[in-house]
Amino acid sequence: MMGKRNYLKKKVWTPSTVLAVTLLALTANSLTPLTPWPQTPPQKSSPPPQHTRLAKGSIAPFDGTLLTDNALATLLTNHETDVKRLQLEIARLEKELTLERKTQESLCAAKLEGEKLKFKICSEEASRAFNTLATATKRPWYESPYLNFLVGGIVAGGICATATR
Repeated sequence: MMGKRNYLKKKVWTPSTVLAVTLLALTANSLTPLTPWPQTPPQKSSPPPQHTRLAKGSIAPFDGTLLTDNALATLLTNHETDVKRLQLEIARLEKELTLERKTQESLCAAKLEGEKLKFKICSEEASRAFNTLATATKRPWYESPYLNFLVGGIVAGGICATATR
């Protein structure tokens, strides 16, 4: 038993063992049927609507509400009126939302134009200030530090040359 490894004592988790355990878990999970969570109880369906014509004094063949023709017509008319009223309300609200959205868009566009104008003015002012600073700090050619260094070197060389003679 020299070659047998005891994985429980040494706790060897190499990448291949991790991969194997992961694949095992995934395949085990994929074999179980998927069910929606949480499960909803089945809904009881209502019986199909029934209607019949009754004469005065007749017995109703089923339980329910008895309506006269006028009551039924009133209910239908009220329902149709409510549908039309709600459609008009929806149209009015859509118009309000559209108007509000257009107002917001125009307000944002105006703000954007104002910011663009501010940027343009600031960039022009910065350019003008830079040009003013550049002209104020510009030296004539004879005040150049490079020229002064070169002339100083020539003068120093001349002094050294005359001093050694």
